[in-house]
Amino acid sequence: MRLVKSGLTGLAALLLAAVISPAAAQKLQITGTPPEKFMHFVSGTGWEIYLDGEIDGEADQRFAEFLRANSPDQYSTVIFNSPGGNPITAMKIGRMIRQNGFAVNVGRRDENPNAAVKYSGGQCYSACSLAYLGGRFRWMSGTAKYGVHRFWFSEPVRDSVDLAQIVSAAISTYVHEMGISPKFNEVFVSAGKSEMAEPSREDLERLRVTNNGFERTTWTLESQGGFNYIKGERDTVYGINKFILACPAQRSFLLHMIMDPQGRQEEVMRMRAHTLVIGGQNQTLKPVRREIKNGWFNGSYELTLAQARAIGRAQTVGVMLQHAREAPIFLGFNAMEIGDGAGRLRSFLQSCGA
Repeated sequence: MRLVKSGLTGLAALLLAAVISPAAAQKLQITGTPPEKFMHFVSGTGWEIYLDGEIDGEADQRFAEFLRANSPDQYSTVIFNSPGGNPITAMKIGRMIRQNGFAVNVGRRDENPNAAVKYSGGQCYSACSLAYLGGRFRWMSGTAKYGVHRFWFSEPVRDSVDLAQIVSAAISTYVHEMGISPKFNEVFVSAGKSEMAEPSREDLERLRVTNNGFERTTWTLESQGGFNYIKGERDTVYGINKFILACPAQRSFLLHMIMDPQGRQEEVMRMRAHTLVIGGQNQTLKPVRREIKNGWFNGSYELTLAQARAIGRAQTVGVMLQHAREAPIFLGFNAMEIGDGAGRLRSFLQSCGA
């Protein structure tokens, strides 16, 4: 992370609606590009929604009106290019983004309709950094810049200490609600009003500010039909992933995986090469059952004791389906992180005799 002089003074400040500087930058402009119907099979059905300029006190109302007027679907992406603005309004926009299931990115729109890249570069500073966190999937592409600093009042305000505490608490609650690491708050207050903290790309991933299309995996112990199992589950830009381990008997292990074949149900059922991926190492699997259920592919596999023990030591797991093992394209997932579920997973496997 680097600390730089912002050079933005009051324009990039995190400000309350009541005390926005009168010398404000251009108010947030909201524009959108609908998907081309004849290209749905390639580019999907999502809109590109551009938010450009300062996040003023009424920006959330205009954003809500844009959504009502256009009804963009959940596969849409909001692209920010903003120096900052009002933190309360920014969090309102972030919550609307999350409620609609939109992805986010940072970039400056290229007005050339023939441009190969529709947006690039851009910045998301101060209050914009909060609105960005609302994205279900969060990217930071190309040379885009993302920076944070603590908020302050551009004009004298009564009870400023109390107001500061209220806004700080609201930001902490919002960060937790969006599933971001609590350490983000430490970065948020590390820079003063004349500075900007710009976390590295590695720091943004570590803090869960960016997730590059993959939500965190949750690992839960569950019970159904008289036996216990552990389930790893995550949502991704490619659909749902589930990795389920059960032990019907001591030292007997059953793997069940579920994934979204992205409309390729018939093709995935023809894929005969099934591979278990443990920490990046591939092992052949033979399915004991395969079916499409509610549009999702379900596959069941018997595991050896050695495979179960290897899973207990791994940091990532996955199951890939291919037409042939040397094929460059696969369906499934090859690197579901175990992360916080490691202790729970190991305890479950040990109780099964692994």
